[in-house]
Amino acid sequence: MYQWGKSGIALLGTGTEYQYKLLSQITCYGYVLCLDPDEAGRNGIKKLIAYLLKKHKRNIYVALMPDNKDVNDLTKEEFDQVQVVYYQEFWKIYGR
Repeated sequence: MYQWGKSGIALLGTGTEYQYKLLSQITCYGYVLCLDPDEAGRNGIKKLIAYLLKKHKRNIYVALMPDNKDVNDLTKEEFDQVQVVYYQEFWKIYGR
């Protein structure tokens, strides 16, 4: 993401105090969650949304990644085409 002018943090998992502490140290207006496009990634997004809604009243968005690719697999053109939705739209697609 850095090579395309975007800030990013690799959490290396979800749902532990380490990841939550890391997120709480970030000063920003919102988050774009960009986890792997598989069941584990979607479950991780749901956990992070729940945590962020409880602890950080900031805007939360989700990048809808193409199947079988994580952000590191994307070309610049593919990255630019990734749809980003507000977390409530993510819930409509994948459930809470």
